Amino acid sequence: MVAFARVWAEFKRNWVLWIILNFSGGMKTLVNQTEQPFARSLVSCDTPLSPGNYTGSRLCGDRLRVIEEGFWISSAGQSQENLAMLCSLALVGVCIGAFGRKFTVLLGLAGTMASVALFVVASSSVELGRLLFSMGQGLQGLYPVEYIFGIVVNDISTSKGSDGEATHVVKFYEGVLGVAFWFGLGFMVQGAELTDYQGLWTAILALNIGMFTVALYAYPETKPIAKPEAGEKSAEKEDASHVTKVIEEVKSYGMMLTDPRCFRYMMNAFTKNIMEGFKAGVLGVMLMAYHGWSQSGVITFWLCLGGAGILTSGLLDKLIKRFGYHDTYCGVILYYVFFVNCGLALFLPVSPYGLLFLASSLPLSGFEPLRALVDSRFCEPEHLHRFASMQWVMGYFQGVFLLPMYSWFFNAEGTTWLSRSIPSFISILFCCLNMLTLFFGIYDIDGKQGFGVTLRQMDGVHAKDMELWGILSRAAQTRAEENSKVAESEKKTDEGEAQAAPQPEPVVTEEVWKEAGLRAAFADTELQTVGGPWYVQDQLSGFLRAANTSPNAGRDLLEALDKAIASAKKWAGEEEPAVPK
Repeated sequence: MVAFARVWAEFKRNWVLWIILNFSGGMKTLVNQTEQPFARSLVSCDTPLSPGNYTGSRLCGDRLRVIEEGFWISSAGQSQENLAMLCSLALVGVCIGAFGRKFTVLLGLAGTMASVALFVVASSSVELGRLLFSMGQGLQGLYPVEYIFGIVVNDISTSKGSDGEATHVVKFYEGVLGVAFWFGLGFMVQGAELTDYQGLWTAILALNIGMFTVALYAYPETKPIAKPEAGEKSAEKEDASHVTKVIEEVKSYGMMLTDPRCFRYMMNAFTKNIMEGFKAGVLGVMLMAYHGWSQSGVITFWLCLGGAGILTSGLLDKLIKRFGYHDTYCGVILYYVFFVNCGLALFLPVSPYGLLFLASSLPLSGFEPLRALVDSRFCEPEHLHRFASMQWVMGYFQGVFLLPMYSWFFNAEGTTWLSRSIPSFISILFCCLNMLTLFFGIYDIDGKQGFGVTLRQMDGVHAKDMELWGILSRAAQTRAEENSKVAESEKKTDEGEAQAAPQPEPVVTEEVWKEAGLRAAFADTELQTVGGPWYVQDQLSGFLRAANTSPNAGRDLLEALDKAIASAKKWAGEEEPAVPK
């Protein structure tokens, strides 16, 4: 994890955007979280209710049946939502390019409002409840918030002068704190064990209307629409119909799979999504069906896990300082992804102590922003944007069948480990496949791209950054000692006269940057001007990180650092004498 000061500075740069995205995404999280107990309330059977026994439905007294059928209804609704997202995604992509990010967000929020309005009606109609539930889920597909959020964060992290690493940490904190806040509201809803949801959905509808109004007036555009300059011929674009744009967009996604880099990247994401579907969909219903947990108990567990993750996330930074980015990343992903997920899937069907595997990964929770940072530098930005779009398309496609598949094999009345563990076997299989696609697919694609290449570049930049700062700081110390001697010899202080405390000298100034030859060394990069005066190494590190935005930029930065180190050594008088032949 990075220093909090950097994270706070990056948040303040775009605080309005972060708040609106958190609120809009959180509202959809609240709606989705409320949908699950709402789906259980739609289950009906002939078993009468028992006093004091909350099953989740006022129409059925069989708790296990309510859990199993409710899981199926909720999964079917999620399938409808993902199908709607998949169908509208190309149109959303066109809207983002043609009308901007803000218009697309407002369109999605309107779909969410209409969805909640259908839930208001469904809560009072037993006959139409399931149908309106599915229709409402489908309307939410108009707002692929994860897809839009990913594009907006990518806009911010790759914009000129931004701190990309801090941006992804802000996203991580926003996600964790957002989950804690919105899940806290969901906890109160589920803890209330409602049987009539009409009042709740009415209140949520009012909040959505308010959020839409705020976004309409306050949401900033992160990437203004490019307009053709005077004299440019753009007749082809002007004449293209919206239908043609959608068709071309869909075709472009299919053609991307012919790119070996994209194909490998997609295979890794495909296996990862199925593996993580176990935690997202099955873990909660397993705890309720097999171990007697209440729905509020499941939510409390996730809240505690998220809060503890924030408090213990600092360990990763210490591991990086000790072992470097590459070794830390590879070691953590083997434990954090493979061991934890497999152990959880194997033991949870028979014992709630399988959750200890999740608890053991808490000190490594800071890994998620690091993985997002590495993924954002997997290849060049012009390709990465398309890869990220393709990943979201594939995610929505998988969402059509992923949870229904898990719910099909889930047996709430299972009594043996084998009858309870079929969903676990699916998760473990794809966890193993994910490791194969990770280390043999996208680790090193062509020697120039891949997450292993990116990590080694990050280690190289960090090492050279420390070396350069060491040279400059030693030179600054030498200058300070010389200035002190000159001051003592030229100025005599009268006895008893108060002396001002010496002010610290900056290590890097514009004069030093120029005289040491650093401006010339970085002439071929974006780092042509200095942002000094700088007193600590983290200021130089942040300056360098702003230029390390892609594999090509990383290679250019490493070459520039070699030149800068050689020039700084010569300027500081640390140049090694030539060995006589």
